[in-house]
Amino acid sequence: MTFANIGLISHATAAVAFLAMAALAAMSWRRGPVGLWVIVACIATVVWSAAVAYTFVAGHDFGTAISALELVRNAGWIAFLTAVLSHSKVASGLSFQWRAIIGAIFGLLLGLTVFELSGIENLRSFFPKGMPDPSIMARLILAIAGIMLVENLYRYTRREHRW
Repeated sequence: MTFANIGLISHATAAVAFLAMAALAAMSWRRGPVGLWVIVACIATVVWSAAVAYTFVAGHDFGTAISALELVRNAGWIAFLTAVLSHSKVASGLSFQWRAIIGAIFGLLLGLTVFELSGIENLRSFFPKGMPDPSIMARLILAIAGIMLVENLYRYTRREHRW
């Protein structure tokens, strides 16, 4: 089995699995914002994983589009985590500091998406030599922000309700 086959199979499987999860979430949705964001995040993941699987079939590099879809997928999951945390009964909503941090995260996502779609392949040319690639650093910041949201969700959940 070649790498292309593994990539195709794994991303196609992810697309099918998240499509099933989106369908199940939609069927049991009680019209709340948390359910809406999990459906949106699942659909964004389906689109991203299907697009990546298609690149393995087509043999073309759709790097810019895939990067933009990845950012949309990340935004969906961060929005879902934010909705869960803000509707937590124990946390009683998000503080002003968390709202500012989440606003900055979405600003970073929007900025990255604009740069990805504008066709600027190498953001490094705008920054001093020796500085890490801003696109990689921004994605690292997004990953850390996601971990922080999960950690706060865990912290504000009662012990008997934790996974």
